Amino acid sequence: MKKIFFFTTVSLSILSWIFFLCISFFLLFPAGSIKIINQYAISSYKINFSDLENSGNILNQNFKFYNLHIKHNDKSLLKVRELGLGISFKPQNFFQPVSITTLSIQDGHYNHSNFSKSNSSFTNFIDFNKNSSLSFKNFEFKRNNSSLKINGDLYGAFPSSLNGQLSFLHDNNLSTFAVNLNESTYRFSINLHSYEWFSLIPAYNISPLKDLAFKLNAVGEVQDNQSFIKGSFNYSDLYFRSLNIKPNQGAFVFQLNQDIGSLILTKSLNPIVDEKHPIQINLAEKSIAFPRFSLSPEILEVDTLKFKNLILENLFLSFNGK
Repeated sequence: MKKIFFFTTVSLSILSWIFFLCISFFLLFPAGSIKIINQYAISSYKINFSDLENSGNILNQNFKFYNLHIKHNDKSLLKVRELGLGISFKPQNFFQPVSITTLSIQDGHYNHSNFSKSNSSFTNFIDFNKNSSLSFKNFEFKRNNSSLKINGDLYGAFPSSLNGQLSFLHDNNLSTFAVNLNESTYRFSINLHSYEWFSLIPAYNISPLKDLAFKLNAVGEVQDNQSFIKGSFNYSDLYFRSLNIKPNQGAFVFQLNQDIGSLILTKSLNPIVDEKHPIQINLAEKSIAFPRFSLSPEILEVDTLKFKNLILENLFLSFNGK
């Protein structure tokens, strides 16, 4: 038993020293370290930049790249005139040892079409710090035959605080997202024209939801004891294996007082609930109740199940988790 304990202690000590030596080398020689990592660890990528500045300490470093160009399999993936990147190293987290604290992009583009699904394992190696900031200036997101230009800033410690505004220019439409969150009150305004918005979120890159185009307008205020959100929605059809979710639209009002809330869906093209009987939500008991719930082929099609109309009364759902 003593030998096992001694061997484990020595092994952890050696690994710790190797980790800090690597980080120290990365801090002292960032450009050379990136070239070595590029050549031996991620050879499918080619990383080029004209200049690199860095500052910070051994576990928290800030980098500023100039004229950065990243290629994947000889196809342009990311090209930016100026990129600021804040990185925090977490040696205690073996699966995600790198966390991004700041991201600032000026004048550039990202081509999502040249980023394959097989690279999702690489992105899972990195996560975003809860206390982080994002800044975009003339940054273009390209996906298939569409492009979206992003401007704005977001900063704070999510979910306790988050402030800022982002604007998205696409198909001659200007979409906006503004948020003001503090410890007691969340206020937000969302005006999104139709687009595949989930494709902007890395976590949805391998999800079928990334192809869902939807439009959303909403304003709301969320507090500890009460909340009020109202808006409208419109989404396109979505194919997922044997399921086909048909296009729909409508308006909604969500109200919450203490732990009791209601969700009213109105003006629906194809309603799934009765407008006169709203959905009941109980956060204390973690339950949702539908007085009347209906499905039709105009709402959902299932290859393995044929039905004309499905109606459920007093449908009750209970959840163990959040």
